[in-house]
Amino acid sequence: MTYMQGLVSGILISVVVMILTPFSVWASNTIISPDYFENVINYTVANKIKTHEQAAAYFNLNNYMFEATMFAPMAGLVTSALVALFVKRNPK
Repeated sequence: MTYMQGLVSGILISVVVMILTPFSVWASNTIISPDYFENVINYTVANKIKTHEQAAAYFNLNNYMFEATMFAPMAGLVTSALVALFVKRNPK
């Protein structure tokens, strides 16, 4: 496998992860831990980290889905580039 083949493979995997990310965020925050946003808002307000309005604007499902979906391809690209360096083989 050449570096470019490894990079392209990693990018394709990153695209699949990006497509599945909104569902996994939704599932983890509505099925697995439905009180997460309420708890984290209360924690940040109680510890004077943010006001209630600031915390509610940041800690919500839409914001988490957006951030996770945008982070997935960036992290995937960096990870793919690094892994491709280690798994590349020179053709004989």
